[in-house]
Amino acid sequence: MSMSRDGKYLAQGSKDGDVYVVEVKRMEVRHWSRRLHLGSNIASLEFYPSER
Repeated sequence: MSMSRDGKYLAQGSKDGDVYVVEVKRMEVRHWSRRLHLGSNIASLEFYPSER
């Protein structure tokens, strides 16, 4: 799990290889990528340091 530098977004990976980005203020999923890493767990995530 990772929080964006501005605190607006939370990213989480699943044991199925999915990645979710949640807008914290509304607690809504803003992005969902399914099965990015088939057959392996996503153990850690980080936001890119720039604000892009």
